[in-house]
Order: sequence, then structure tokens, then C-alpha cells
Amino acid sequence: MTSIHRLIETSKAAKSYLISLLNNGYTFSLTDLYLYLNERFSMTRPVLNLESHQDNGFDQLEIGGKRIFWPEEMASDDLSWLFGEVFTPWNENPSSYDHPRCNVQSASWVIDAGACEGFFSLFAFERGAQRIIAVEPLERLWHALRKTFQAQANQGRFELFEGALGSETGAAYLNLDPRHACDATVASTETGTKVTLVTLDELGERHCLRGGGMIKMDVEGAEMDALLGGTQLLRNQKPKLAVAVYHDYDNAKLCSDIILQANPAYHIEFRGMYNWFYPARPYLLFAW
Repeated sequence: MTSIHRLIETSKAAKSYLISLLNNGYTFSLTDLYLYLNERFSMTRPVLNLESHQDNGFDQLEIGGKRIFWPEEMASDDLSWLFGEVFTPWNENPSSYDHPRCNVQSASWVIDAGACEGFFSLFAFERGAQRIIAVEPLERLWHALRKTFQAQANQGRFELFEGALGSETGAAYLNLDPRHACDATVASTETGTKVTLVTLDELGERHCLRGGGMIKMDVEGAEMDALLGGTQLLRNQKPKLAVAVYHDYDNAKLCSDIILQANPAYHIEFRGMYNWFYPARPYLLFAW
């Protein structure tokens, strides 16, 4: 990006910040503005390396000292960015899930909803998570995740639900762009690949989840339905929440309303200024 383009984008971000102080929408802090500009212009991300081709159609990849498996037919261009979203430290990263009040170190169980390539599960295990339940709707990524976390699965510490979260159990359809697997969306219209829906409440019962847990969620705009399907779990067990809410402008407010209706004891905090689309909206919602 040229210096003039960087100046233009910085000016746009500053304008979004000032507008947020004057309207009745979201209000961003100077820290939010700084984090956005840092993500846009300064954040460094490690190089993705191909270590080996597997006979069964998967590549073993290395990035930042971590190793994952990835379907060879899917583009890997987004993986370096996704790695930065998870592993760049909190004070430099608007998309970090590692909120001091919601971090995985203190969680007795973790749900990784929208597990995709598995970076957050790797992050959680490194920081002491004992039990992770991953939720992923893409069939090819199920197999990749099982290969990446085979050791933890053999120890009974990694479990995988092959489907998506919803407001109720049933089925939906997955729209996928193979160039951007992380952006796959779930819809009710009968197009794309059929996937199974499960609710957070059902996962809670199935896995006997009690207090002290954490839910990380990045489900490409389906976060409201996912939370609606977990009202009993939120009410009775009050897990900590780290939810990506930038997919549409109103999602942060809608998710906050659902959480507080389920359990008014939650404290809600928005973080980050997602200014890649206008108007700016929060990157993440945290609740504890």
C-alpha cells in the first residue's frame, strides 16, 4: 500500500472514530482506533510453509512454529491472516480472543465454534485448556482437524461436532467459496451442502458441561441463532463468551440483547473498531 493510500485509509478510520462519538450507535475508544490502524498497517504475520503433501489429499503446513493439516484443494491464502487474529498478543490485536476476564487459562471446558483450521484450539491447548469441543460444518475440515488434533483426541481432550450451531436442532445449507473457506455461511435455503445443526444447549447436555467454561464463536453472521440456541446454558452455567460480531452492523447489539435476556448477570464489553466495512462496528463481544 502506498503512503498516500495509507494516509487516506487512516483519515477514513479517524473519521469513523469521530462519527462514533456523535451518533447513537457504537462508541469506540482511542485504543480501538489504534488497534485497527495497527492491524491494517503494522501487524506482522509469519510465513506459511508447506512441509509435506499427504497421500490422502491433505497438506501438512507450518506457520509460526505451529503445524496443522489442510485440504490440498482449498486455498491457503487466508491462513496467515487467521493466524495473526488468534496469536498476535492482546494489546496489539483488535481480534484477539484472549480477554483478561475471558481467557482460556481459567476455563474448565472450551467450545471452539467455527473451528476452521484449528488455530484457536491450538492457542487454547497451549494455554492450558484441558477439554475442547470443536464445532465445524465443512466436511473436509473435519478430517483436517482430526489429523491436527489426533494426539489430544486420543487423550479424550478434543471432541468434534460435525455441523454448525443453530437456534434449534435440524439441518441447514452451507455456502462455500473454496478460495475463502473461513467465510463459509449457513443458510436455510436449499442451496449448497446440507449440514447438521446443533444447539449450544444440546451440546451442554451431551457433554455434561457445567460452570467455568468458555465459548469462542466466529460463525460468519450466525452468532445470533447460535446464542438463541444456548439460552439454558447461558442461564444455568454462565460460560464466558468471546464472539466475533463484525459480520453485520447490528450484530453486536443483537448478540448483547440475547445474552442479557438469557442471563442478566452477564457483563458485556465490545472491543475493536472493524472499519473494513462502513459504518464501523465492534470486532468482538466479550461477556463474563
